[in-house]
Amino acid sequence: MSVESLLVKDHPFYQGLHRGRLLYLRCDTCARALPYGAGLCPHCPESTIGWEPSAGRGEVRARATYHRSYREDLPAPYNVVIVQLDEGPRLLGRLSVEADSIMAGARVRAQIDNEELLFVAE
Repeated sequence: MSVESLLVKDHPFYQGLHRGRLLYLRCDTCARALPYGAGLCPHCPESTIGWEPSAGRGEVRARATYHRSYREDLPAPYNVVIVQLDEGPRLLGRLSVEADSIMAGARVRAQIDNEELLFVAE
């Protein structure tokens, strides 16, 4: 088993996906949502941060179609979106529909399929 697969498997975000839940970071002191990858809250640097369940709904901020495959199990073309979750943070995910049907500003919801994060039209 590679070091990379161990890191991904043990990361709380991916553990949440394994359980069918989308998680986001939140400051335990001020309750602000934090960007994925944050190590501390910029408003409360002495506080701790934790993972909270997200409702998985948000707004598309950007979308793109990849015409080159970077993974064997994901043939091109495929569509990705940056979604601003209603809780605050933004994240990247794959779009489960044709890109032309989703524009910036569209409402989407997260769908976890076989531990993979997808977004579908709301």
